[in-house]
This record gives sequence, structure tokens and C-alpha cells, in this order.
Amino acid sequence: MNRKMTRIMLLEPHLATRHTMHRALDAAGFEVSTATTAADALLDCGTGAPDIFVLELHVPDMDGFELIERIRRETRETDPIIIVTTEPDDDMTRAYLVPMVDFVGGDYFFAKPCDGKLLVGLMEALVTDRCAPGYRARKTGRRSQRQRQHPHMVRP
Repeated sequence: MNRKMTRIMLLEPHLATRHTMHRALDAAGFEVSTATTAADALLDCGTGAPDIFVLELHVPDMDGFELIERIRRETRETDPIIIVTTEPDDDMTRAYLVPMVDFVGGDYFFAKPCDGKLLVGLMEALVTDRCAPGYRARKTGRRSQRQRQHPHMVRP
């Protein structure tokens, strides 16, 4: 799978953040569809599930954790889900957010503002990993070198 063939669903209700993230991913050559509500994101999944999801937890029409659970039920279970949230990026927040993200099936999370280069780097790593022979479903428990180099890119 290459960048042009990788479809990313970007769910972000805030226009400026959505525009910045979309621009970074599009410039890197990914096919990006956007949604501002959970209903729109789920509707888009019905037309063909994206390869990677980038989701804000706080959307107006559904709890973000419930949305992740629905995505896991309705799409391929191995599709990575990256959560971008306005929650503070500190140890206390990670202590409660990481287990919750893991419990509902999220793979990574970033605190906003999200560095576009870091987001693109994660997408590239995910595409590369998925193309590798013997790619296994998520939750292997092993951290990649990129994750070790960027400790603020959290994988539960």
C-alpha cells in the first residue's frame, strides 16, 4: 500500500485544526476525507472503510469512545485509530486516558496542538508497517523505533 492508495478519515470538528491537519496529510500524498461529526464519519465508513482513522474524542454528536467502539465493530479490526484530543499532555492525563483508549480499541493519541510533521511521520510508519511481510493485527505490545524516539506519540 502506498500513500496515494492510503485513505485517511479525519474527524475534527474545529475548522482551523481540521484544515491544518488535512493540509499536512494531503501535502504528504495521502487521500484524506474529512468529517465534523461522528455521524458523518460513520456514513463515510459505509462507502468504504478508510485505512487509517484520525479522530477527535470530543465531537458534538457522540462520545468519542463510543465512536471508536462502533468503528471497531463496523470496519476491519486492524485499521489503526489515532486519537487527537484537547486533553492536557501530562502524566496524570495519560494515566487515565491511555487505559481508556486501549480498552475501546484506539492505537495512538496526540494532544493538540498536533505537530503536522509528527502526524505525517506516524502515517508513513503505519503504511510501511502494513506493507511489511508478516504484518500482524494491532496490539502486539511492541513499540517501534519511531515510538521510542517520540515518547509523546503514545501507544497504549
